[in-house]
Amino acid sequence: MINFLREKVSGSKIRYNKQGFNLDLSYITPRIIAMSLPGEGIHKVYRNSINSVSKFLKENHDGKFKIFNLSGIRYDYEKFSNNVLEYSWDDHFPPSIDLLFRACQDIHYWLCKDVENVIAVNCLAGKGRTGTLICCYMIFCGRFESPEQVLEYYKMKRFHIGGGVTQPSQIRYIKYFASILFSQIRSPLIVQLDKINIKTASHALGLTTKPIFSLKSNNKIIYTNKKSSRDRQTTLHDLWFQETLYEIDTIQGELFLQGDIQGFLNHWGLLKLKKHCRFTFNTAFIDNSMELHFSKSQLDPDIFKNSKNFHESFEIILNFKQFCQCKSSMYPKDRCNKCKMLFNQSELEKWVIIKETIDDRIKQDPKIILFKYLENDDVDETLNKLYEEYEVISDENAE
Repeated sequence: MINFLREKVSGSKIRYNKQGFNLDLSYITPRIIAMSLPGEGIHKVYRNSINSVSKFLKENHDGKFKIFNLSGIRYDYEKFSNNVLEYSWDDHFPPSIDLLFRACQDIHYWLCKDVENVIAVNCLAGKGRTGTLICCYMIFCGRFESPEQVLEYYKMKRFHIGGGVTQPSQIRYIKYFASILFSQIRSPLIVQLDKINIKTASHALGLTTKPIFSLKSNNKIIYTNKKSSRDRQTTLHDLWFQETLYEIDTIQGELFLQGDIQGFLNHWGLLKLKKHCRFTFNTAFIDNSMELHFSKSQLDPDIFKNSKNFHESFEIILNFKQFCQCKSSMYPKDRCNKCKMLFNQSELEKWVIIKETIDDRIKQDPKIILFKYLENDDVDETLNKLYEEYEVISDENAE
């Protein structure tokens, strides 16, 4: 009965059903394991039992495993000989960009140290956060350069159908990670937020909505258009057919942004606030247009794209003012004096860590790092199989 419940909760994920085990656990490669939380108390009823996970790892990789716990939930690490590192961040969100580099550095050092070493990554369900870190590491070690391909590979190895990393902001940060690693992104821009616009308004209350937009930096609200009472909040009435562009706010004064920023769009309902969508971005990736556009499919949660309360052309548009002539291709130490004065110390430290992590990356054959033996590398085979399936589906749809 318990195994049935666990299998229902894990859904379409590939489980480990060998050696008498039935675990929500998948070998992404022979040296990288994705799994759900090793559960204690109520969690063990529908997640992996911590005792079963401990037994599995000791029987198959005794003394050669290290766990990366992303969940923010601490479990009994002594059952794993304390070989657990914590890199937690909020469920369904991406982490700060430096966390991905710090975690990848620790994974890389462990796997390069001994060809027998393996890592196991868990969040809560072993899906999005777990996949975000694993995808970034498979890019970091050098086996993948394309975020799109590594996302497909992870999905094929972790899920029977569907699944994978599905939250748009987590996907965005995997792409950010690759851009920093392979291109010339070396620091975030400092920008001034100028305007917040939306294209079409939601039908949250009939054909109307009272939109509340807010921004957070380091978990602190740095901007909101929320009024002191509901009756003072602006009401938008939209029939959609004109695809109207609405100005939510023009920022008065100087609102400087740098680094990782979270945005939230809510509706002030009759009884409470109703969450609509959210997004996360990093100011290092604002281009020369000084605009960011987030379409319906680029907003979190991933099911938002199916919302019937929003038109298909819905967008959130942020307009910025350029603070200075510095570029994100410059190291923080090379930025102008105005930048240096406004840079948060914690933000500077993040990008110093990122630079040092990239500079100190150990060079080893990524096929050995991931697969132990060259002949185990099935990346091309797996992706070719996927592309063939896409072609079949495309041909069937064409008919």
